[in-house]
Amino acid sequence: MSRGVQRWTPRHFDRLSRSDLRALLRAIELLGEDSSTQTLGRRLLLAATQLIACDTASVDSLDVESSLPFLAQHPFLIPLQCEAGERHMIVALAGNPWWMLAFNRSRSDFTEHDKLLMRALEPYLTAAVHTTALVADVTGRCEILQAALNASAEPVIVIDQQGVVAQSTEAPRVVLEPARADRANRAAPAATLTQREAELLGWVEQGMSNADIAVLCGISVRTVHKHLEHVFRKLNVENRAAAVRKWRDLTA
Repeated sequence: MSRGVQRWTPRHFDRLSRSDLRALLRAIELLGEDSSTQTLGRRLLLAATQLIACDTASVDSLDVESSLPFLAQHPFLIPLQCEAGERHMIVALAGNPWWMLAFNRSRSDFTEHDKLLMRALEPYLTAAVHTTALVADVTGRCEILQAALNASAEPVIVIDQQGVVAQSTEAPRVVLEPARADRANRAAPAATLTQREAELLGWVEQGMSNADIAVLCGISVRTVHKHLEHVFRKLNVENRAAAVRKWRDLTA
Protein backbone atom coordinates (compact mmCIF):
# COMPACT_ATOMS: atom_id res chain seq x y z
CA MET A 1 0.00 0.00 0.00
CA SER A 2 1.21 3.53 -0.67
CA ARG A 3 3.34 5.25 1.93
CA GLY A 4 1.32 7.01 4.61
CA VAL A 5 -2.06 5.63 3.53
CA GLN A 6 -4.16 4.00 6.25
CA ARG A 7 -7.28 1.93 5.78
CA TRP A 8 -10.41 3.77 6.91
CA THR A 9 -12.17 2.13 9.85
CA PRO A 10 -15.26 3.15 11.86
CA ARG A 11 -13.07 4.30 14.76
CA HIS A 12 -11.78 7.12 12.57
CA PHE A 13 -15.22 8.76 12.78
CA ASP A 14 -14.37 9.62 16.39
CA ARG A 15 -11.75 11.98 15.04
CA LEU A 16 -14.29 13.97 13.00
CA SER A 17 -16.15 16.95 14.43
CA ARG A 18 -19.88 17.59 14.10
CA SER A 19 -19.20 20.09 11.31
CA ASP A 20 -17.00 17.50 9.56
CA LEU A 21 -19.82 14.95 9.72
CA ARG A 22 -22.37 17.45 8.41
CA ALA A 23 -20.07 18.29 5.50
CA LEU A 24 -19.57 14.55 4.83
CA LEU A 25 -23.33 13.95 4.74
CA ARG A 26 -23.82 16.87 2.37
CA ALA A 27 -21.07 15.49 0.12
CA ILE A 28 -22.76 12.07 0.04
CA GLU A 29 -26.09 13.73 -0.85
CA LEU A 30 -24.44 15.51 -3.78
CA LEU A 31 -22.99 12.24 -5.07
CA GLY A 32 -26.45 10.67 -5.04
CA GLU A 33 -28.26 13.47 -6.85
CA ASP A 34 -28.32 11.40 -10.04
CA SER A 35 -26.43 8.59 -11.76
CA SER A 36 -25.69 10.20 -15.12
CA THR A 37 -22.30 9.75 -16.74
CA GLN A 38 -22.45 13.35 -17.94
CA THR A 39 -22.65 14.71 -14.38
CA LEU A 40 -20.24 12.33 -12.66
CA GLY A 41 -17.19 14.60 -12.81
CA ARG A 42 -19.15 17.55 -11.47
CA ARG A 43 -20.65 15.46 -8.65
CA LEU A 44 -17.24 14.11 -7.61
CA LEU A 45 -15.74 17.59 -7.53
CA LEU A 46 -18.65 19.20 -5.69
CA ALA A 47 -18.68 16.43 -3.09
CA ALA A 48 -14.95 16.61 -2.44
CA THR A 49 -14.89 20.39 -2.11
CA GLN A 50 -17.56 20.17 0.59
CA LEU A 51 -14.78 18.79 2.78
CA ILE A 52 -11.57 20.23 1.38
CA ALA A 53 -10.90 23.96 1.24
CA CYS A 54 -8.60 24.78 -1.66
CA ASP A 55 -7.71 27.51 -4.15
CA THR A 56 -8.19 25.31 -7.21
CA ALA A 57 -9.64 21.86 -7.79
CA SER A 58 -9.88 19.79 -10.94
CA VAL A 59 -11.27 16.46 -12.06
CA ASP A 60 -10.37 14.28 -15.03
CA SER A 61 -10.85 10.73 -16.23
CA LEU A 62 -8.10 8.37 -17.30
CA ASP A 63 -8.43 5.55 -19.81
CA VAL A 64 -7.23 2.40 -18.09
CA GLU A 65 -5.15 0.96 -20.95
CA SER A 66 -3.35 4.16 -21.86
CA SER A 67 -2.71 4.94 -18.18
CA LEU A 68 -1.32 1.54 -17.14
CA PRO A 69 2.30 2.76 -16.74
CA PHE A 70 1.16 5.57 -14.46
CA LEU A 71 -1.24 3.38 -12.49
CA ALA A 72 1.43 0.71 -12.05
CA GLN A 73 3.53 3.24 -10.15
CA HIS A 74 0.56 4.24 -7.95
CA PRO A 75 -1.47 1.08 -7.31
CA PHE A 76 -3.47 2.52 -4.40
CA LEU A 77 -3.95 6.18 -5.23
CA ILE A 78 -6.41 7.07 -2.58
CA PRO A 79 -5.85 10.45 -1.07
CA LEU A 80 -2.72 10.36 -0.52
CA GLN A 81 0.30 10.38 -2.54
CA CYS A 82 1.40 13.46 -0.58
CA GLU A 83 2.72 13.95 2.91
CA ALA A 84 1.09 16.50 5.21
CA GLY A 85 2.68 19.87 4.56
CA GLU A 86 2.53 19.78 0.77
CA ARG A 87 0.25 22.19 -1.06
CA HIS A 88 -1.29 19.70 -3.45
CA MET A 89 -3.31 16.53 -2.97
CA ILE A 90 -4.37 13.90 -5.50
CA VAL A 91 -7.20 11.41 -5.16
CA ALA A 92 -7.53 8.56 -7.67
CA LEU A 93 -10.67 6.45 -7.92
CA ALA A 94 -10.35 3.02 -9.52
CA GLY A 95 -12.81 2.25 -12.28
CA ASN A 96 -13.06 2.19 -16.05
CA PRO A 97 -12.17 4.94 -16.61
CA TRP A 98 -10.26 5.97 -13.53
CA TRP A 99 -11.12 9.38 -12.10
CA MET A 100 -8.52 11.78 -10.72
CA LEU A 101 -9.22 14.67 -8.36
CA ALA A 102 -6.51 17.26 -7.75
CA PHE A 103 -6.53 19.98 -5.10
CA ASN A 104 -4.10 22.88 -4.77
CA ARG A 105 -3.46 25.62 -2.24
CA SER A 106 -1.18 28.58 -2.71
CA ARG A 107 -0.79 29.81 0.88
CA SER A 108 -1.39 26.94 3.30
CA ASP A 109 -0.51 23.27 3.38
CA PHE A 110 -2.85 20.30 3.37
CA THR A 111 -2.93 18.70 6.79
CA GLU A 112 -3.36 15.22 8.19
CA HIS A 113 -6.93 16.20 9.03
CA ASP A 114 -7.58 17.03 5.36
CA LYS A 115 -6.35 13.57 4.43
CA LEU A 116 -8.53 12.04 7.14
CA LEU A 117 -11.59 13.76 5.63
CA MET A 118 -10.76 12.44 2.17
CA ARG A 119 -10.32 8.93 3.54
CA ALA A 120 -13.81 9.19 5.00
CA LEU A 121 -15.27 10.30 1.67
CA GLU A 122 -13.27 8.03 -0.64
CA PRO A 123 -15.55 4.93 -0.36
CA TYR A 124 -18.54 7.04 -1.37
CA LEU A 125 -16.66 8.61 -4.28
CA THR A 126 -15.66 5.15 -5.50
CA ALA A 127 -19.22 3.87 -5.09
CA ALA A 128 -20.50 6.78 -7.20
CA VAL A 129 -18.01 5.89 -9.97
CA HIS A 130 -19.02 2.22 -9.99
CA THR A 131 -22.76 2.92 -9.73
CA THR A 132 -22.65 5.41 -12.60
CA ALA A 133 -20.78 2.90 -14.78
CA LEU A 134 -23.28 0.16 -13.92
CA VAL A 135 -26.29 2.36 -14.71
CA ALA A 136 -24.73 3.41 -18.02
CA ASP A 137 -24.10 -0.24 -18.94
CA VAL A 138 -27.63 -1.37 -18.06
CA THR A 139 -29.17 1.62 -19.83
CA GLY A 140 -27.17 0.90 -22.96
CA ARG A 141 -28.22 -2.76 -22.94
CA CYS A 142 -31.87 -1.79 -22.48
CA GLU A 143 -31.69 0.67 -25.38
CA ILE A 144 -30.23 -2.02 -27.64
CA LEU A 145 -32.94 -4.47 -26.59
CA GLN A 146 -35.70 -1.90 -27.07
CA ALA A 147 -34.43 -1.06 -30.54
CA ALA A 148 -34.41 -4.75 -31.46
CA LEU A 149 -37.93 -5.20 -30.10
CA ASN A 150 -39.28 -2.20 -31.97
CA ALA A 151 -37.76 -3.54 -35.18
CA SER A 152 -39.98 -6.60 -34.85
CA ALA A 153 -43.40 -6.55 -36.47
CA GLU A 154 -44.77 -8.84 -33.77
CA PRO A 155 -46.17 -7.48 -30.49
CA VAL A 156 -43.75 -8.35 -27.67
CA ILE A 157 -43.83 -7.84 -23.91
CA VAL A 158 -40.69 -8.75 -21.93
CA ILE A 159 -41.39 -10.13 -18.44
CA ASP A 160 -38.58 -10.41 -15.88
CA GLN A 161 -38.02 -13.26 -13.41
CA GLN A 162 -40.40 -11.66 -10.90
CA GLY A 163 -43.19 -11.52 -13.47
CA VAL A 164 -42.89 -7.75 -13.88
CA VAL A 165 -43.16 -6.12 -17.30
CA ALA A 166 -39.62 -4.98 -18.10
CA GLN A 167 -40.07 -3.73 -21.67
CA SER A 168 -42.71 -3.61 -24.36
CA THR A 169 -42.85 -2.86 -28.06
CA GLU A 170 -45.26 -0.29 -29.38
CA ALA A 171 -47.31 -3.09 -30.95
CA PRO A 172 -48.90 -4.43 -27.71
CA ARG A 173 -49.88 -0.92 -26.76
CA VAL A 174 -51.62 -0.47 -30.12
CA VAL A 175 -53.32 -3.87 -29.93
CA LEU A 176 -54.60 -3.28 -26.40
CA GLU A 177 -55.52 0.37 -26.87
CA PRO A 178 -59.07 -0.11 -28.28
CA ALA A 179 -60.19 -2.27 -25.33
CA ARG A 180 -58.60 0.04 -22.78
CA ALA A 181 -60.08 3.13 -24.41
CA ASP A 182 -63.56 1.61 -24.40
CA ARG A 183 -63.39 0.80 -20.68
CA ALA A 184 -61.91 4.20 -19.91
CA ASN A 185 -64.61 6.08 -21.83
CA ARG A 186 -67.37 4.23 -19.96
CA ALA A 187 -65.72 4.64 -16.57
CA ALA A 188 -64.76 8.29 -16.70
CA PRO A 189 -68.23 9.86 -16.64
CA ALA A 190 -69.57 7.45 -14.02
CA ALA A 191 -66.69 7.86 -11.58
CA THR A 192 -65.63 11.41 -12.52
CA LEU A 193 -62.22 9.98 -13.43
CA THR A 194 -60.15 11.39 -16.22
CA GLN A 195 -59.57 9.12 -19.18
CA ARG A 196 -55.95 8.62 -18.11
CA GLU A 197 -56.97 7.73 -14.54
CA ALA A 198 -59.54 5.22 -15.79
CA GLU A 199 -56.98 3.76 -18.20
CA LEU A 200 -54.47 3.21 -15.39
CA LEU A 201 -57.14 1.71 -13.15
CA GLY A 202 -57.91 -0.74 -15.96
CA TRP A 203 -54.32 -1.91 -15.85
CA VAL A 204 -54.56 -2.25 -12.06
CA GLU A 205 -57.59 -4.49 -12.57
CA GLN A 206 -55.45 -6.76 -14.74
CA GLY A 207 -52.95 -7.20 -11.89
CA MET A 208 -50.28 -4.87 -13.20
CA SER A 209 -47.91 -3.20 -10.72
CA ASN A 210 -47.12 0.51 -10.87
CA ALA A 211 -43.82 -0.34 -12.54
CA ASP A 212 -45.62 -2.47 -15.16
CA ILE A 213 -48.11 0.31 -15.86
CA ALA A 214 -45.31 2.85 -16.21
CA VAL A 215 -43.60 0.73 -18.89
CA LEU A 216 -46.82 0.00 -20.78
CA CYS A 217 -48.04 3.61 -20.73
CA GLY A 218 -44.67 5.24 -21.31
CA ILE A 219 -44.73 7.31 -18.10
CA SER A 220 -42.78 7.32 -14.85
CA VAL A 221 -43.65 5.19 -11.82
CA ARG A 222 -44.04 8.40 -9.83
CA THR A 223 -46.66 9.66 -12.31
CA VAL A 224 -48.56 6.37 -12.06
CA HIS A 225 -48.54 6.67 -8.27
CA LYS A 226 -49.90 10.23 -8.37
CA HIS A 227 -52.69 9.27 -10.80
CA LEU A 228 -53.74 6.39 -8.57
CA GLU A 229 -53.73 8.66 -5.53
CA HIS A 230 -56.25 10.85 -7.36
CA VAL A 231 -58.30 7.76 -8.25
CA PHE A 232 -58.43 6.59 -4.62
CA ARG A 233 -59.51 10.01 -3.47
CA LYS A 234 -62.23 10.34 -6.12
CA LEU A 235 -63.57 6.85 -5.43
CA ASN A 236 -63.25 7.32 -1.67
CA VAL A 237 -61.21 4.16 -1.23
CA GLU A 238 -57.87 3.41 0.39
CA ASN A 239 -56.26 0.74 -1.74
CA ARG A 240 -56.02 -0.80 -5.20
CA ALA A 241 -58.35 -3.75 -4.55
CA ALA A 242 -61.12 -1.48 -3.26
CA ALA A 243 -60.69 0.86 -6.21
CA VAL A 244 -61.03 -2.03 -8.68
CA ARG A 245 -64.18 -3.32 -6.96
CA LYS A 246 -65.82 0.09 -7.00
CA TRP A 247 -64.75 0.71 -10.59
CA ARG A 248 -66.35 -2.57 -11.66
CA ASP A 249 -69.61 -1.57 -9.99
CA LEU A 250 -69.59 1.80 -11.75
CA THR A 251 -68.88 0.33 -15.18
CA ALA A 252 -71.12 -2.74 -14.92
